[in-house]
Amino acid sequence: FRVALIRTANALGDALPPPDGAEFYRKAFRAAEPFPAAAPRNVRELLSQAEVHLRWPRWNPDAPNAERQTRAALTLQLWQKLGGCAPQNRKVQGSLAEAQRRLVPR
Repeated sequence: FRVALIRTANALGDALPPPDGAEFYRKAFRAAEPFPAAAPRNVRELLSQAEVHLRWPRWNPDAPNAERQTRAALTLQLWQKLGGCAPQNRKVQGSLAEAQRRLVPR
């Protein structure tokens, strides 16, 4: 149920303008927090956690640059781990490529 809640909250956050969607992103983030980062029980939990972290900058636009960089590194690490768990999954690989485009400094 938690995975469905996270997906729904993220979808609502994505559908609403930035100030209105922030509360839904926060709800998704809080729902994903109990997932253990080092050893998720399954790929769906890891995917939920990675999607939540990818959206973190949307509801924290005023965060200090150092915190934004730390979050970006964590997010990229989650997507890379997920990409390794599901190398044949097009959605996962596409999201990994998007995360790398958005998060890797050029």
